[in-house]
Amino acid sequence: MLNDSASWKTYACRDYHSGKWWALDLLAENDDDAQARANKLGNLQLLREVKMQIPAKMPGTGFGVRAIISVRNFFCAH
Repeated sequence: MLNDSASWKTYACRDYHSGKWWALDLLAENDDDAQARANKLGNLQLLREVKMQIPAKMPGTGFGVRAIISVRNFFCAH
């Protein structure tokens, strides 16, 4: 059970199983905790911390919204 959900972060992971790649979210307190949890799960590859999630079918997500999200994701990923 999560003690203080505000302090936990979401990390993107992937796993290759039965000939397919699977995307998974992993909750952890920090980067080291996320890596330790991924290591316990076998072949799970830790990708990076998830900074923002936008629903794919969000009404009104035109070009401007997608451009802003792309720029933000670019600068947060580097």
